[in-house]
Amino acid sequence: MLVDLCGQTVFTVQPYLLEDWYQRGLSLQQLRLLYVLRDASPLTASELARRLGVTPSTLTGLLDRLEREGYVGRTRDTADRRQVFPALTDPGRQVIAGLGQAAQDYFQRAVEALGEQQAEPVDEAFQAWQKALEAAR
Repeated sequence: MLVDLCGQTVFTVQPYLLEDWYQRGLSLQQLRLLYVLRDASPLTASELARRLGVTPSTLTGLLDRLEREGYVGRTRDTADRRQVFPALTDPGRQVIAGLGQAAQDYFQRAVEALGEQQAEPVDEAFQAWQKALEAAR
């Protein structure tokens, strides 16, 4: 039952997340790239392509678009100019931080609809669930 409820929650929230991505004009691959850069930098472009499971030319296209948008920048290794290190820019970090705001707003309205008395045990249950998710990694 709990697994079903989690699936239903994800299914309910997903349109709000997709709305954020769509409004920013991000593809799922671009979004994935931004999150990998946030979590695993610094990586060379070739390491990044391997991590994402894409060809170097596909990665170049993704990086070109995100660089035009101002979300990523590229620096070259001073010792080996063939090595390129893509990285998030400040606007890129802001985009990642802001993604999901529509979902957060939706959750806030749901919590307010529950009321304080009903929200408290839900909060405790979600805290326990978050710990379980982290332990399951």
